[in-house]
Amino acid sequence: MKLNPRAMGNALGGATAILYAICAIFAYTATDFVISLSMSFVHILDLTPLIPAQKQSFVLGSFALGWVALSAIMWVFGWLLGTIYNATTNEKGQA
Repeated sequence: MKLNPRAMGNALGGATAILYAICAIFAYTATDFVISLSMSFVHILDLTPLIPAQKQSFVLGSFALGWVALSAIMWVFGWLLGTIYNATTNEKGQA
């Protein structure tokens, strides 16, 4: 089975955009939760020094730049993933 690389890019880029926005909402509204969740990802590293002394204000330009850039990078990654997948499978869809 062949994949449509553009559709794969659209799916991955779109999912990334949604998750980035959700992550930003949590980062600005529940900073302690985000830090504790991140600490569970990195096991023994102490990330508490990263907690800001005062609440950070939301900067739309910074959010938009990160949102667009990460979504675009992940779109390219999805397209590349679909292209490489298609190049490495035979016509019967088996590796």
